Amino acid sequence: MSKFYITTAIAYANAKPHLGHALEFVQADVLARYHNFLGHEVKYATGMDENGLKNYRAAQQAGKETLGYLDEIADSFKKLDELYDVVYTDFVRTTADYHKQASQAIWKAAAKTGDIYKKSYKGLYCVGCETFKTASELRDGKCPLHPNLTLEEVEEENYFFKLSKYQDELLDFYEKNPEFVVPNEKFNELKRFVESGLEDISISRPKDKLPWGIPVLDDPQHVMYVWFDALTNYISVIGYGQKGREKEFQRWWPADVHVIGKDIVRFHGAIWPAILLSAGLELPKQLFVHGFLSSGGQKMSKTTGNVIDPIPLAEKYGAEAARAFLLSEIPTLDDADVTLERIDAFYHGVLSNGLGNLLQRTLTLINNAGFKPSPGAKPSCADVWKHIEEYQLHEAMRAVWTMVGNANQEVDREKVWELVKSDKKKAEKVLLSLYRQLETIGAALAPLVPGTSRRILQQLKTLKPEPLFPRK
Repeated sequence: MSKFYITTAIAYANAKPHLGHALEFVQADVLARYHNFLGHEVKYATGMDENGLKNYRAAQQAGKETLGYLDEIADSFKKLDELYDVVYTDFVRTTADYHKQASQAIWKAAAKTGDIYKKSYKGLYCVGCETFKTASELRDGKCPLHPNLTLEEVEEENYFFKLSKYQDELLDFYEKNPEFVVPNEKFNELKRFVESGLEDISISRPKDKLPWGIPVLDDPQHVMYVWFDALTNYISVIGYGQKGREKEFQRWWPADVHVIGKDIVRFHGAIWPAILLSAGLELPKQLFVHGFLSSGGQKMSKTTGNVIDPIPLAEKYGAEAARAFLLSEIPTLDDADVTLERIDAFYHGVLSNGLGNLLQRTLTLINNAGFKPSPGAKPSCADVWKHIEEYQLHEAMRAVWTMVGNANQEVDREKVWELVKSDKKKAEKVLLSLYRQLETIGAALAPLVPGTSRRILQQLKTLKPEPLFPRK
């Protein structure tokens, strides 16, 4: 059986999840479910980035012991996944022993290649990004992603990785793998970044400055910094650097796709591949890059404080409705502005008055006609699922809503409620057509909104209509 290994970026553990996290996890879940339907053995890894200064400070500000605080945050992310029907196989926590072993193993491999050295460094550090910033990356002296945070001037002795050494090799890899980054616009940005010249990067912080992290091998006064820690989660979870798990690693690596946000393309498209090259490992096959959610025109993030909490949202409208909104109304590869008003309009217009109404009135008419259609052959979902293959999940949903709209128009055009009384034979023909269309809609939604898919197919089997999306 062929394999499909998909990952999301691991989330910073400095605060509970927001709607942007739900978007990424749901998108990856759709791809995982789709490949499962294709008969592939699927591994879906997600999880928490638990080391680092931001998480340590968040625990201090909450007045809690660090690991206990991280346990609470991890539980909130697991709750989000469960609520949104996201089925992962692995939940990474970078404070786990296996991850520590893998991070130290890849550090050791890069050091053996001669790509790690120590030097003094002075620069501006953004705690929000957990990274040093160059002058060219700043906007009005601020980090463009965290404009409300003051950059910290840091001068210290760190370990560095020879990223500059891999510039030509990376460009050659891009040339030979033109589908490495989707969408192509983000790939072009990555190539321009690498072509402009790569600088070596800091990969450690002194332990007295960052007391919460994985110790550097042979130098416990330093802890690993982001690249050799967080990025390594993609291979630590499948056994890299761990005795007895060698075959597991060989089975699953390289990853088929990393699902990430556009703010971390450089990390995943340049730094991560360079580290893998240094360690003598294969590179991931593809990066799938989604856009940002904004609210009121500003990127939605915990730092800026303009988040929509996905858990109360799901509690109000139902997680299936929230999941359907994210997949339908957010262009998969682009940015989008989200408001509670937009969500409410989608719920009542598309879900309640559209899909829910179609199912309920079709089954009611079938019952009124005394008609009992038998299940048909397994419907083809190719016209919908082809969009999933192309990472156009919103187009897959649009294809479903087109079917829903066409079926509702057929009910109105044929005036089925009158046919049931005046022409039973024709009524049964139209009702069978509607029933078959609902079978296709239910099957097509299976990787997209699986809970709704199950409920549609169950009601078609029992012929007992129940509201899919009750009006709020």
